[in-house]
Amino acid sequence: MDKPLVSVIMCCYNQQEYVSQAIMSVLQQQCDFDFELIIGEDASTDQTADVCRKIQSEFPDRVVLLCNEKNKGLIRNYFDCISISRGEIIADCAGDDFWMGEDRLQHLVDAWRAHPTASIVYGNYADYNSADDSYTLHNTDVKNDYFCRNEYGPSAAARFLSRQMHPDIVLSTAIYQKTLLYNYLETHPEMFFNQEYPAEDISVTAALIMKGPAYYLNEVNLAYRVANDSISRSKDERKMFLFGVKAFSQTVDWALFLKADMQDMNKWIKRMSAWYVQSALRLGSKDGARYVLQVCRNAGVRLPWKSSLKYLFLQVFGRRDNT
Repeated sequence: MDKPLVSVIMCCYNQQEYVSQAIMSVLQQQCDFDFELIIGEDASTDQTADVCRKIQSEFPDRVVLLCNEKNKGLIRNYFDCISISRGEIIADCAGDDFWMGEDRLQHLVDAWRAHPTASIVYGNYADYNSADDSYTLHNTDVKNDYFCRNEYGPSAAARFLSRQMHPDIVLSTAIYQKTLLYNYLETHPEMFFNQEYPAEDISVTAALIMKGPAYYLNEVNLAYRVANDSISRSKDERKMFLFGVKAFSQTVDWALFLKADMQDMNKWIKRMSAWYVQSALRLGSKDGARYVLQVCRNAGVRLPWKSSLKYLFLQVFGRRDNT
């Protein structure tokens, strides 16, 4: 294969039931350009690696397989895959999701070719419940493609980080320009490799929105599997609380780093802090509430008074859980 235009990143861990479907949904893409699939298999304890090796042996010119000897975690695994990528454009698919349609990658690239100033081109997705084979469409009120060539920089980053950008960006529905990401990745690696950060997509998307506008392609191109237990979709309420509050902290860190419009961010921070303190109260988590308070202090935002009372109650009657 000549140098590919697109490198598709797939991180997987203990997904033996789903990873074959994810991989084949990428390999079945019909394109007028070359693409490669880089699989980061993160030392799974089930048969995920065996499934990946078998498929890689069948598609040696298309699939690059990195089998980690030790578990690196999602973020390190993701960026290690990008570090060996050859494509100008990056796409990704989680090992438990799958792409929809054989022309979805072609359509995204066509949109980027028509709007080369876009830092990221993204689409819509559907929640997929494998238990009953049902789909629930996201962004049901959006009917058209959307592009505003001036919508980037600190104000756009604030809208993305505070969940006010609509349609909202899900990275697995997207392609993006690798060089724009590397402008931040090489100069500020601490903003991507912080061990407390639970997700790669917040950092990647915020960095891209600073560099250029996003183009929304009104097509459903991803099935986002919801009936499984993963880092961001666990049945364990405490695990989900921990993921959520750390993502909250990561979001605020990026807003401060990018000097985003904190007036809009502060409204979101107050709303989310109230929700997380309420969650900490339900779980009886003294440390969880303390974590939320520290995020607010870092942003210069005070807890709402009701949340402050709940926080004080937790410090007296809650239990330590090292959240």
